[in-house]
Amino acid sequence: AVLGGKVYIVGGCSLRDGAPPEEDFMETLRSCEVFDPATDSWEQCSPVNTPRAGGRVVTLGGKFLAVVGGCDDVFGRSEVLATVELFDSTTDRWTLLEPQLSVPRTTAAVAALGDREILVFGGTPGTPSHTWSANSCEVYGIPEQNKRQEVEPSKEEPTRKLEAPPACSAMEGRMGCQAVAIDL
Repeated sequence: AVLGGKVYIVGGCSLRDGAPPEEDFMETLRSCEVFDPATDSWEQCSPVNTPRAGGRVVTLGGKFLAVVGGCDDVFGRSEVLATVELFDSTTDRWTLLEPQLSVPRTTAAVAALGDREILVFGGTPGTPSHTWSANSCEVYGIPEQNKRQEVEPSKEEPTRKLEAPPACSAMEGRMGCQAVAIDL
């Protein structure tokens, strides 16, 4: 995802150094790296809280990134994630958000719907025994307390503020697809 003219690479998987290319030698990453095309250079940013591969990243409001879903094992044998993390570029800090997605998803498509909502579509939900492609979607609303620097969690129940129905379905399930919202 692009934020402030820089490209952010979040999570994913990698071969362990010196390991043969077999699945037992892959690791799921927490790392976040930033490429600055103006200086043709890379730098590290703070790692996400949860290692994740297959998570999707979207820019929100010109200041935030959100990483949505994924799985904590590169081959999906562990847990498919329902978590969403928000990155504040001014503090270089990731915050694990509540509430979570209504359905765990990896390799879903995400698109920003304004500054505070994310359309999350398809992907592979649930556990490794459920490897079908979902045709469902939801609109995830960023909780209000996460728009400012959060030092301690709020005692209030976060709410989703939606302008559209919270769930929808398409004719066909998909995973590994991409989405974008275009304001023409």
